[in-house]
Parts: sequence; C-alpha cells; structure tokens
Amino acid sequence: MTHRWFSQLPGPCRRKAYDWSMMLTSFEGNRPRLAVLILAIVLPRMTVMAQPVLQSPAAAMATAVRTLADEARLIKNDKQLPRRHANFAQEFGQSLPPELVGSRLVRRVDRDPFVDAYVRWQLTSFDPALRPMADRAFQRFLRDLPPMVESPRAREALIGEMNAAIRSGQLSQSEQLALGRRLDGLAKQTREARTMNRPTGSFYDWVASQLPPTGARVLQLELARLNALVNAGWPTDTAKSQLEELFNASARDESFDADQRRLVAEMTQRLVGRTRVYLTSARIDEGAVVAQFNDTGVYDFDVQRWTKAILRN
Repeated sequence: MTHRWFSQLPGPCRRKAYDWSMMLTSFEGNRPRLAVLILAIVLPRMTVMAQPVLQSPAAAMATAVRTLADEARLIKNDKQLPRRHANFAQEFGQSLPPELVGSRLVRRVDRDPFVDAYVRWQLTSFDPALRPMADRAFQRFLRDLPPMVESPRAREALIGEMNAAIRSGQLSQSEQLALGRRLDGLAKQTREARTMNRPTGSFYDWVASQLPPTGARVLQLELARLNALVNAGWPTDTAKSQLEELFNASARDESFDADQRRLVAEMTQRLVGRTRVYLTSARIDEGAVVAQFNDTGVYDFDVQRWTKAILRN
C-alpha cells in the first residue's frame, strides 16, 4: 500500500520518505501498522510541501539514480513490483539529456544486481539512445549487464530434497503434508522471482531495440541473455528457438562480415556445457512423490547448428 504513495512523491522528497519508512519499520511489535499509519499522515503533506527545484543535468541524474535505487530496495524487500513499465520520467519533474542517460546506461549503477537492473530499466523512460561503442567496449557492456534473479526451482537444496523424497518411496501423512506446503511455497516463490526478473528482461529488450535486427551485436546480446537464463536456472527452450531464428536471419545479413561471424561463433561455443537442473513439476500420487526435472543446458549440437548457419556464408 505504501508503494502507491511512495511512487507519487516528487523526486526530492522520495529519499526522505524512504529514510523515514526504514526507521519506522525498525520498531518491534505492531511495526507495519504503525509505519503505514504514520506514512499515511506524512507522505501526502510532503507532496504538498515539495517545491520543484531545477538541478543541473549531472545533479538531476544523481538524484534520479539515488531515488530509483531507494525504490528498488523497497521493492526487493516486499517482492512486489508496482511499475509494469518504464515510466519514472513521467513523474520525476525534470527532463534529463538523452545523451547523459545513454552514457549512464552502459555501466553498472549499483552493486546489487536487482537494484542495478531496476535503475537502468527505469532510466530508459527518459527515451535515451544507446551510446555508440567500439567492439571491445560493447563486450564489456555485455559483461556488465545485470544477471537474472535465480529460479527457486533450480536451487540445489530443492533438487536434493525432491530426489530424497523420491527415493523414500511411500511418505507418511505428516511428510505428505509438509511436502505439500513446501510445493505451495515454491509456486509462490517462483511467481515472485519471475516478477523480479522483469527489470532485467525489460532492459535486455530495450538494448535489443537499439541494435540492428540482425548481425553481430544483436546476436551477442541474445547469447548474453541465454547465458543469464542458463546461470539462473530458468527454462531456455524458447530463448534457444528464438536465437536459432536470429542466427538464420543473420546468416543472410551481408553487413555481417567474416571476422564478426567468427567472433560470434567463438562466443557461442563458450556456452557449451553450461547447465543447471530445475524442477518442472512435482506431485504426491498414492503417497509417493512423482517429480519431473529438466535442465537449462546448451549442447554441442545446438551450437553446431547455429554456427553452421553463419559460417557457411
């Protein structure tokens, strides 16, 4: 509920509101009720009291990044994402030079991966362009892209727990109830993790919109996205299918020269063998666990098929 008030505050007030909310929620006892009550009184008054103050572009950029970082930390704690789109610019109260924003987007803005992804995603609402980069700079940019939030279904502890339950055969009534609660909690955790991945996925989408639709750069970006999915334990079948279509389309791109094709092929080859196992489904049938697993693997036959398309031309 506080997110609605928080997002409506002008930028200069949001930092103070964040500090107060952290202080208030540190109390023991009825701290959520107390925090909501006091914030309900204070935040509307802060909105009225705020006076728009124009800052220099650099100072305004710093304020925007700080405000978004504070917002991201609240979201990370609550596991709720009130913004469905990049719309921060509409409420910030001051425009930012697109070239300044574009330069800020090519490097990390925070050590926390989720905060980094959230801030960069929302900064795209200022309608910047991706800064031109040489090949090495672009590769550094790809390495600095935020990772995906880990899939709860790929955690080693869960995989071990499911395998142990399968080996146990028949479960007692109490064991069945405990496992049922565990699976219900897993479904909730998975939904939350998917939601928390929206900033990262949306930032990847924005970068793709700034690149030519085929060729070296967009292939490198989508290989980086696939690598992020593999590392975080999320299903990769859709990403691999889309990547294969992109390889085939790029094979016909005459601007995609031989050196670039070899570079992309080498980058693709490095994905071979990367994999994580994840739980696709689990249920209790007649007192025993029935579970199915899959993996995120990129295999040699995948890579051979993709690279063949670009190396034969």
